[in-house]
Amino acid sequence: MFRKFLAMGLASLTLAACASTGGQDNELTGARDETLELNIRRGDFVRLGPFVSTSSQCVRVGQAKIRLVAASRGGHVSIGSRLGEISYNEGARFAYCNGRPVAGASVEYRTRPGFAGEDHFAVHLVFADGEQRTIRVHAHVE
Repeated sequence: MFRKFLAMGLASLTLAACASTGGQDNELTGARDETLELNIRRGDFVRLGPFVSTSSQCVRVGQAKIRLVAASRGGHVSIGSRLGEISYNEGARFAYCNGRPVAGASVEYRTRPGFAGEDHFAVHLVFADGEQRTIRVHAHVE
């Protein structure tokens, strides 16, 4: 699922996605340096993304490259790809793209069995249009 898009030049937009955990979505703002606080049940997982750049014709123009910059101690972080749906904010310039499928890079964090407590990890994203972001995740595993 996607929540916000940020204008990045004339021809493309970079997507700010959301984090999904336990059926709840936590919106990412799309800031260059962002911290996300999450409450996660033991054995559960969180997905961030997909992260892509799209054109005004609602077509993916590039997938973000993701690099793990701070590893988790209480779980496993994997980088892959997943299918999502475009969903601009109401009244946004490209809201007509809403509901269209798009695949992009994603991050999944899964807690270790039996782990409870505080955990952290961070990823660095580089989008096709050159935009860069760092997302730090603070997970409260219960």
